[in-house]
Order: sequence, then structure tokens, then C-alpha cells
Amino acid sequence: MCLLLEDFFISDKVDNGEIEKIVDFMEKENIVYYKLQTFSKLKSDKYKKIPYLTEIKDDKKYGVSLLAAIWKKEDLLKMIGGGDYNAWRFEIMRNEEKSHNLSGKCVYDNRDVLHICHGVVKGKYLPQAIKAMKKKGYILNSSNEREILSFKERFEFKLKLYIKNMCPESLYDTVKKTGKKIGFRFTDDN
Repeated sequence: MCLLLEDFFISDKVDNGEIEKIVDFMEKENIVYYKLQTFSKLKSDKYKKIPYLTEIKDDKKYGVSLLAAIWKKEDLLKMIGGGDYNAWRFEIMRNEEKSHNLSGKCVYDNRDVLHICHGVVKGKYLPQAIKAMKKKGYILNSSNEREILSFKERFEFKLKLYIKNMCPESLYDTVKKTGKKIGFRFTDDN
């Protein structure tokens, strides 16, 4: 089962043969979660020395997330459980668990096989996504339906991503507290 949230757009033709190879690989290797996109730097070992696959360790914060991924359906449903929450709460709750019992069964593929364009942040279009999709021949309607992220909002988003990727995980909570003191808001605070 391929999970995509509305924040991401497929921007080019997808090679169905490659997707079939991934699904066959997942079945052969008993992979339950095959991540196709990430915002975090995943610092881990290559999965079986395959150059484009990184093993996602069980304790990696946001290693298992709701970014574009192919899931073994039963495992996704098990993780969802009976909770009544949105995508952000799902990720927060899963990351608070510290262990998903999926060690050795989760990988990240860095090839961008779905040609993902990150299009929406905080419910607003990213200007670079509008331009990128326009180059591909797709027009995103930004008239009334959805606003465009302001320069200040883009700057804050990019700064938080940069800090998250550069900061050692052991210092992230301290850096986050400092960010809150100077006015940054974080998705997992809602």
C-alpha cells in the first residue's frame, strides 16, 4: 500500500516496473515500511550494502513517518490502532513510543522513484513548488483555495529543517526549547 499525503505531488511519470520491483523486494526481504522521501538526514548503515537504501533504525526519530512510503498494509493498520487523531498526532505518538518493533524491516530509498515535489507547508503552497509544477505543465490554483507561504514562513520552515538536520539528536530538545523562546512554533506542539 502506497501512502501519500496531500502535501506532496507526483511531478513526473512513475515507472511502474520500478514500483513492482520494490514491492517484490519488500516481500522477499520482509520489509514492512519502504520510505520514499525524507526531510531528515538518516545517518545509518546501508541496507545489505545497496547504495540507494538506508536501514531505518527502530529508535530513529521520524524514521517511520507519514511521508511518501510503501507500507505492508497490516503493519500500518497495527500502528494506527484504534486512535482518533490526525497525521501529525500519529507521527508524534509513534515517535514518543521510541520503539516500533520494526527493526531491520524499514528502509529509505534515496532515488526519488515517485518524482515527489513538496508542495504544501502549514496548509499553504510553497512558491518553488508552484514554479516546479508549472515547468512540468501543471498549474496549481493559488487563487482562493490555498494561500502561498510568505517569505518569512518559508525562511522559518527552512531554518527549522536546517537546524534539525545539523543538530545532534541529543541536543534537539534543548535547541527546540530555545527556538520556542524566540517565537518558533513546532508541529509536534499542537
